[in-house]
Formats: sequence, structure tokens, C-alpha cells
Amino acid sequence: MREESGIALMAGILLVVAIGVIAAAAIAGVLSVTRASNATYLTSRAFYAAEGGAESALSQIEAALADGVLEDDELAAIGPPVMKGYTFVDFIIEREDSIVIETILDGPWAGMYSLTQNLTITSRVTDAAGTHGAVRLGAKAQAIPIYQFAEFSPEGTQSLAGDADTRGRFHSNGDMFLYSTGAGNRFHGMVTTAGRIHRDRMRTHVDPNAANVYIANAAGTMVKLRFDSDDTPDPEMFKTLSETDFDSRLQTAAFGVDSLKLPLPDGMPFRELVRPREGSDTDAEKETKLAWRADMHVTIDLGTIQDRAAVCGGSFPASIATELPTITVERPYGGAIPNASEKCDIFFWKWEAFYDTGDGHFIDVVDVNVGALRSWISLDTVSNATELIYIEIKNSATLTSAGVTDPSGDGYYWPALKFVNAAQLPGPLTIGSEYPFYVQGDYNIGTWHPAAIFGDRLTLLSNQWVDGSIMAPITKRSDAPEATGQVTLYAALITGEGEGHVGCFHEDPGCVPDTDDPAWIVKRLEDWKNCPTGPGGRCVCEFNGSFISAWAPMIADDHDVPPSYKYADVCALQRNFDTRFLD
Repeated sequence: MREESGIALMAGILLVVAIGVIAAAAIAGVLSVTRASNATYLTSRAFYAAEGGAESALSQIEAALADGVLEDDELAAIGPPVMKGYTFVDFIIEREDSIVIETILDGPWAGMYSLTQNLTITSRVTDAAGTHGAVRLGAKAQAIPIYQFAEFSPEGTQSLAGDADTRGRFHSNGDMFLYSTGAGNRFHGMVTTAGRIHRDRMRTHVDPNAANVYIANAAGTMVKLRFDSDDTPDPEMFKTLSETDFDSRLQTAAFGVDSLKLPLPDGMPFRELVRPREGSDTDAEKETKLAWRADMHVTIDLGTIQDRAAVCGGSFPASIATELPTITVERPYGGAIPNASEKCDIFFWKWEAFYDTGDGHFIDVVDVNVGALRSWISLDTVSNATELIYIEIKNSATLTSAGVTDPSGDGYYWPALKFVNAAQLPGPLTIGSEYPFYVQGDYNIGTWHPAAIFGDRLTLLSNQWVDGSIMAPITKRSDAPEATGQVTLYAALITGEGEGHVGCFHEDPGCVPDTDDPAWIVKRLEDWKNCPTGPGGRCVCEFNGSFISAWAPMIADDHDVPPSYKYADVCALQRNFDTRFLD
């Protein structure tokens, strides 16, 4: 036999080599997988970094859009975020030159139009290893003109009408309280809220099953609201009931309805929009506040009382008071100023013209005589023309001056605006103040003009109203003066509703309900139950336009009203969205 002891050594060496080859191949495979995984990882990181840049651009665009428009310098100021380990090679925001008016096709605002700016965002990054990631994103910056709503509230709102129709969209950024114990509170358009909906009052709880609230389905059929966010807290169940009853024409936060942001400077409350000019106002506030934008600024100074001849010149109405506050008219952007006599014809001051049963005191009013304004403008339609009038009332907290008649004995001024002879406007007209305002009779029913009124709170008076009709507290409704016919308004309103800042919410443990001061959307002082052809024998108050319920009144309802003061039987309120605001 030959010696074969070396075979074992060779076999062992071959085995070791084989194992080594296998191990090397395995290691090479692992390294290959690791390299591929690492490349995928780096690519994914780069992609998400680029996507993060695009999201940052969207956030900055949203902030720049707070005033409703994107300026070139705002777009140029948008920059990429800082991301450790990444460099933004491209960060470009491009937009189309013009704003596009387009119809929104889906979501809770479907059917409305927006002022759209189409944008393209390009975000491309690279890391230290040269890995690239890029995202190109198409975006729409949309501003929805606010007067497309029959009623809009930037906070919570309540509608407690005993018998009212709202035709058009009704939206609130906060909770919505809907209730009616009368014939019904009927909503013909979409009802949307970013909060919750309650069949309840805001301050005092009531039986939700007694709430006669109706919402139209897609076919226009009125269906009674039989559920709300309180008894149906589950979002999916709420959506199912809304689809079943209303074809989803009632939408809350359960549907993902979001708040509509208002184009105001940061930190500026909505009510500041109607506040007077102030030295501390920023440039952004000056661009926004109506007092700064007005082409006719009227100042009534209750701290300076003069003889009427000094205010109105040698010619003035016989009925004008002996002592008057100083009235000054400015035209900040040019234009003629009415002389003393014309000024007192247009802005006619009355001390304690009537008693407001709801507020519980006599009202000092400036009658804004729109008919006299129209006559003055017709004298020179170029120099005299005005489209935005702001009326500032100064020193209203001053004690009544000596020599001024004060039949109430309260010793204070309670100023307000009252629009009279306004059935025909001189042209497009926006007018108002931070103070409460009364509209006496029809408004803008002749040749229609785009019109808006703004102020603390609206009180509607009939065509038959006469100052002095109420000169004492009313203890029963039959003591109120009678309205004998319909009154019609065509205007957009920016005003407050509700009980004012003296009110409280029933969720508040310290709240003491005041059931004698309901939160009327439009306050009325007269007895309107004298129209046999109207619903329930009541006259109709027809409001056509857009109602922006922006705040709780801060001047009207300035103090608690004793329970003996009662509102008169109110007119049947019909709120119609004026479709001309869609143009």
C-alpha cells in the first residue's frame, strides 16, 4: 500500500479554501445588498428632504396669503428651510401672472368661486455624497370672496329666529346654535361649520326636540333637523345622517370643514376693521381699516358742543337742535367737501330721538340722509362722488354738556347712526361706523347698486317709523308703534349679533341667563303684526345681500335690560343671498 497520509492535509486545505470562497461570496453578497440598501436609503432621505422643502414653501405661501393676495416681494422672500447635511440646489416658486376666477369643484366650498393664483414649487436637494432628490408641486392659492355667503361668522353664532328663511350659504368658523319655537328657522342653502352644531340656545338650555329647524336637501325639500353634534358625537354616524336627510348639505368638523381665515394683519381682531383711525395703527392696519380707506371721513365731536349756526352756517332746518356737536368732513383722497348747510342736510344730528326698548336708554342719532347725499352728488358727479364713508363719533363717554336737553336724565350720550331716505342710492356705496346703526325703511330698492353697511349692530325700522314714537320704556308689546307694511333691503352687512359683551355662555358656571334679551340677528322695535297677507299676520322684513356676523356687539346692549322691557312682535325675516355678489 502506498503512503497516503498527505491526502488528509490536501482535503483539509481544499475544504478550508472552499469555505473561504463561500464566505467571501457571502460577504460580497452582503456588501452588495448593503450598498444597494444604503443607496435606496440615501435616495429616500434626499426625496423627503426635497418634499420637506416644498411643504415649507406651502406654509410660507399660506402665511403670505393672509391678506388675500400674493405680492411679488412676498414670493421672493420665501426661502428654503435649513436641513443639516443637505443643500438646496433649486428652490423656486413660480406663479401665473394673472389671478384666475374659477369655480371650486369639490369639498364644502364646491360651487363657490375663488380668486385663484396657480403656483409651481420646485425643490431639489443634494447631500455630501452627491445624492439628489427633487419634488415639483403644483398648488392653488385660493381666496374666497366673503360676500358669497348669505351669512358668515368668523366665530361661533346662533340663529334663534321664530320664523325665518335663509336663502344662501350659512357658515360659521365656530359652533353653531340653531333653534326656533315658532313656525320654523329654515335654511335653503348649504349649512357648514368648522365646529359643532347644536339644537339649542347659546346661553340657556332648551329641549332640542322642540327646535323647529329645517334644512333643504338637494331637491329643495325642507327636512327637519332631528340630530346634532350633542346627541350624535360619532363623526361617521353624523355624516351618515346628514347624507340621508340633507344629501350632505349640513356639514360640520365631522366632514373636515375647516375655518376660513380672514385677510387681516396678524393679531388684528375682526372688529378692528370698523374702529376709528389711530396713531398706533401699522401700515398693514391702515391698508385694512375702513376708516383709513374711506374717501369721505366724517367726525362728530361730542366733546365740542356749539351753537347750531357755528356748525351749520346761516341756513339750517328749523327742526335742528339749538346746540350741536362739531361736524367735520374730510376727503383724504381729494374731492369736494359739502358746505356747512349741505353738511347738516346730509348728517343731521338729533339729541335723544327715541327710546330703544332693547338697550334701555334714549338714542342720540345722526341721520345719514342718503337722499340729501344723492342730491349733493348730482350737483357735480365727479368732484362730489363718494363710495366709502366712515363716520367717527368722538368723546361719546363725555357727560351730557350743559344746555343740551336730556329728557332721560341719564346724563350720558348714546350715539348711533340712522340711515334715512335710502331707497335710492347715488351709486355704489359703503358706509358705516363702529357704533350701532338703524336702517329706517327700504334700502337700495330703486336702481340697484353694490352696497354695504357696517357697524356695531343693526336695528331695522319700518317705512312708517317716526322718531319720538317711543319715548319711554315699553312694558307690553301693544305699546310699541305699529309697522303696516313690508321693508326691503339690498346690501351687504358687516355687523355684530347677539347679546353683546355683557352676555355669557350657558356652559360658563357663573353665567346668569337673561331670557328677556334674546340674541336677535336683526333687532326690531316696532309691532309688525299688522299685515294680514304676511306669514302669521306679520309683516315681512326682506333682507337681500350677505350678512357678515363678525362679533358680539360692544356698544349696543351696553347694560342689562330690566325684565319689564319687551320687544315688539317682530317681522317675519327673510334673508336672501343676492346672487349679484357672485359677479
